[in-house]
Amino acid sequence: MAMMEHHRWSDLPEECWELIFFRLGHHSHFESLSLVCKRFLSITNRIRNTFTILDPTILVHGTLSPFFTRFRNITSISLVQFPGDLNSCLLQIAVSGLEIENLDLSNNHSLPVDGLSLLGENMMRSLRVLNCSHMGILSDKELTVIADSMPFLEELDISHPRDLLDFSHTFYLPSLDPKETRVSDVGIERLASRVTNLRKINISGHQFVTDKSIISISSNCIHLTEIKLLYCSLITHSGLHFLVNNCANLNSLSVEGNQFSHSVFPSQYLFSSSAKLLSSLHMYNLIVSDEFLFSIANAGFPLKKLTLSYCSKFTFSGLSFLLRTHHSLEYFSLISVMFLDDALMVELSKHLSCLITLKLNSCYNLTNWSLYILAKNCPFLENIDMQGAKVGKGCFEANFKKNPRIKALDLARNVDLSDECLIRLALIFPGVEKVDVSSCPRITEKGVLGLLNNCGEIRELNISDCKGVTSIGMGPVLEKLEVIRALRSEMDDVGLFMIGVRCRGLVSLNVKGCVEVTGKGLVEVSRKCLRLKEINVDRCSRVSRESVDWIVFSRPSLRKIIAPSESFVTPNQRKLFLRHGCFIG
Repeated sequence: MAMMEHHRWSDLPEECWELIFFRLGHHSHFESLSLVCKRFLSITNRIRNTFTILDPTILVHGTLSPFFTRFRNITSISLVQFPGDLNSCLLQIAVSGLEIENLDLSNNHSLPVDGLSLLGENMMRSLRVLNCSHMGILSDKELTVIADSMPFLEELDISHPRDLLDFSHTFYLPSLDPKETRVSDVGIERLASRVTNLRKINISGHQFVTDKSIISISSNCIHLTEIKLLYCSLITHSGLHFLVNNCANLNSLSVEGNQFSHSVFPSQYLFSSSAKLLSSLHMYNLIVSDEFLFSIANAGFPLKKLTLSYCSKFTFSGLSFLLRTHHSLEYFSLISVMFLDDALMVELSKHLSCLITLKLNSCYNLTNWSLYILAKNCPFLENIDMQGAKVGKGCFEANFKKNPRIKALDLARNVDLSDECLIRLALIFPGVEKVDVSSCPRITEKGVLGLLNNCGEIRELNISDCKGVTSIGMGPVLEKLEVIRALRSEMDDVGLFMIGVRCRGLVSLNVKGCVEVTGKGLVEVSRKCLRLKEINVDRCSRVSRESVDWIVFSRPSLRKIIAPSESFVTPNQRKLFLRHGCFIG
């Protein structure tokens, strides 16, 4: 019978195996499958399409070609915060023969123009998405290279360059001309004139970009659907007016109001807009009048996503009128709206019948009642974010109705949240998968235990900065819990032992700053959590080097450890650990 079963499985077409493997989600699950047999190794090599390079020592004899030969269908490569020779990596990718579609170079010191240029020329037809956000140095020179070598880009992120005027940055170079360290209208105009297929662009954080850039993008990039303009202090109302009236395909606009800090956003600019496809509107730090909200409502935009973050002057009247005309909202974010209370939230909830995600951060007058009413009145609601509210105060209905649809609950910084309230919420939301109660000082082991015992679907738990939590408590095995963040909590070795006993499927553990954690506790976790891939023990001074050695060599699933300090291991030890598949940071 066993032979017959084996024969039946061996005859399964590879296309079926691929579908099965794809259902596993992240490619990290392919590792154990690749060890089963050569056939599974071949299939997992073929279907892997993403590749992340974390450390220069991953280079085998100075070249990446063995990896590119093995994984021939790689379409996405990440070189985020790469500490080695970025130019060498780009040159090797450029001649790899791969057809890269997505390249992430964010959080690096600078862009090497030689490697970038060759890669763009060799992959001109395939490369569609480029992320160069949070660069140390980004100027018109690099934008010119991108414009000339990557004319078919569709998505570009050059947002939030690091401030070179801050002398505390280690990458500050006083010999550089200021023009060599910033993006201006010259670079943006060159980009817009060459990369005319752009659909999404993020230029947030560029302080020297003016309306000229917006006009150039609007005039040349006729397929533009999304633009983000946060912290662009020289862009004015006129630039935005031109943008929304000349981009017929625009469906997502994000704008920040430092540049409009002393004037009300003019309602006629969107009221007369020809951007009839606008479905996502995200506004930050704007002076927004009720008249402006009325104009959005009357413009007939098919809004699905709306953000009003730290915006002022509008009232409940304007907000409710807008919601009454847009029952189809699926994402709604109200950050720091001081007038909002439980009674007003009850009224607004009547117009949010299609809502899936709701963010109410720093709405200080919202209590338990708002949370309960939203879950009751919004039948499709899955994600609730009420950081910094007053959850823990107020009441629930005596005969509460369960809502198993809620999947994510973020209650960080709710100082009134108690164990009893958390347990009640666990009973109301039994299907929750992600819970964040970080910086809730009244939460103890009792509340965490009640939460976990009543929410069997939970996958991620954040109890960081909860000084009353030393352990998750003893209870049933939590088959699905994969991520625990307990930074700066009072977690100790007993707590880690409990995690090992209950969380056999744990993938990521972060106990940064937990001074009671020792190597003994970490060893116990690694013994029992056979899928463990990431551990962060930064500033855990009682963790010994011997315990880390033992974990690396005995837990083959481990891929990354953040050590207690930078001097914890030597460069040679890092190389040794990396040869065993684990990066030590």
